[in-house]
Amino acid sequence: MAVRAQGWARDLSLRRDDAGRWSAEARAAGSVALPAPGLSAAVDLEAAVDCDLGLCPVTNTMPIRRLGLLAPPVAEAELVVDEDGLVVDYPGLARRVDEEAAPGR
Repeated sequence: MAVRAQGWARDLSLRRDDAGRWSAEARAAGSVALPAPGLSAAVDLEAAVDCDLGLCPVTNTMPIRRLGLLAPPVAEAELVVDEDGLVVDYPGLARRVDEEAAPGR
């Protein structure tokens, strides 16, 4: 997943292998008043099935798909998702924009 704004960008790649082990790779460019990207060394992901990053609507897709929440009735009533389960609108937090319309493009 990638986040870009004027003057900075961050990328985080989370992977779970067939044995259930998670790995993460983070990159940052520019300057922004946020903690360093990536996972804390103290984070234990051994029992994790999905990832759900705090204040990150993109990671809601995995549990939405795993739990079959795309079919009505939709249990995640506060989230608006597309046909693939990707969050389009997370009220009060984020709204997806077309990449071509994103700032700095």
